Amino acid sequence: MRRDSRVALITGASSGIGWATAEAAAERGLAVVLTARRTDRLESLARQITLNGGRAVTVAGDITNASLRQQVVDTAINTFGRLDILVNNAGLGKAGTIETMHEADARYLFEVNFFALLALTRLALPHIERQHGIIINVASIAARIAVPPLGIYSASKSAVAGFTESLRRELRHRHIAVCLVNPGPVYTEFGQVAGYDNTAVGFAVRPEAVARRIVRLFDHPRIAVTIPAWIGPISRLLEAMPGLVDWGYQFTARARPDLMGWSPQPTPRP
Repeated sequence: MRRDSRVALITGASSGIGWATAEAAAERGLAVVLTARRTDRLESLARQITLNGGRAVTVAGDITNASLRQQVVDTAINTFGRLDILVNNAGLGKAGTIETMHEADARYLFEVNFFALLALTRLALPHIERQHGIIINVASIAARIAVPPLGIYSASKSAVAGFTESLRRELRHRHIAVCLVNPGPVYTEFGQVAGYDNTAVGFAVRPEAVARRIVRLFDHPRIAVTIPAWIGPISRLLEAMPGLVDWGYQFTARARPDLMGWSPQPTPRP
């Protein structure tokens, strides 16, 4: 394992894209600071990285907690003396129509997916700036093409995309790269947690494929990447033709209402 002096803070590291990104970053020789809610999973990952000759430290907790966010940044500085890269990967999905989703669930989606990301970025930014580092925000292709039953999730990821674009322009002359990552469906625990299997569309990718693309940004930052890459041009075409998306959604929903979370009849009100 080659040694890289840089330090990467990765959120949502206990599974899926976060776990795979931590492994890939450690394999490149970076020290990694890992945070997520599941202590046992984080500690298992850190042990694995350490046994392979890497450097890892964990801070378990809910990213929506302000004290946890401060603790994870402090841990990076106190343990390794620097912070070069922030990978805002922690995210949550929940299926439900806009009409029926509880407001508390909608608010929590935004707390995890957007407001925690915003707050952690603000805490980490002074340290990253000293290292001329990189901020990588993981959004979703759903930020560009939104369909039920993931409307609120899509809205939260759209907020991440807009925030990333604005932040990139704010920091343009401060030697900090800001990158947006838009994965399509990925084989992770998303469907189990969200109550919606987004991999049923047939072109899902492995989290390792997303992780490889993320760590490539460590050395070659880009404004935005979409994974798999072929979804990018298609999403731009569909953005320009929203009526076509509407038609395709209605057609698919009638054929597979179980897949699309849609009913051809309005839900009766109590």
